Amino acid sequence: IKYSIPKSGMQVLYTPAHKTLGFFSTLRYNVAMSMWKELEYGSYRGMIQRCYQPKQKAYERYGGKGIRVCDRWLGVNGFTNFVKDMGRKPKKYYTIDRIDSTKDYYPENCRWATLTQQMINRGNFKNNTSGVKGVIRGNNKWRAYIHINGHKTMLGTFTTFEEAVEARKKAELAYY
Repeated sequence: IKYSIPKSGMQVLYTPAHKTLGFFSTLRYNVAMSMWKELEYGSYRGMIQRCYQPKQKAYERYGGKGIRVCDRWLGVNGFTNFVKDMGRKPKKYYTIDRIDSTKDYYPENCRWATLTQQMINRGNFKNNTSGVKGVIRGNNKWRAYIHINGHKTMLGTFTTFEEAVEARKKAELAYY
């Protein structure tokens, strides 16, 4: 027998485990298992962990900086509301991105984005002393780089800061 959960649209199977877990426990378990199969659930779960679990690797850059998830996306119906607001992922490699990375996760500030789109939206790394994204100083030379599809690509080594900035800008126009 199949049971449909109308708000989420997920199909839930009634299994023999109901004899030991009880009907509603089994139903909750099956709903949880079907959410795990959803591509969007991995992004949703990661977003919650980054903001609320101090032991999570990225917590320092999210929850540690005060980034939170809107109330609508938390709690019992949080995942359902998240999918209603965000829609399905356009492709499986898309991830959740905050348009303004200084603000919280909420519908108007979030989108599905590729790694390249996220790198464009990313601020400077904390070890960047030049003030320009993708331009660093090392060994008395300036180096320019750009991230393309999640991979760092060196653009060259330059004697002046201005040359490195120019190379970075040209690469942004070509790749982004």
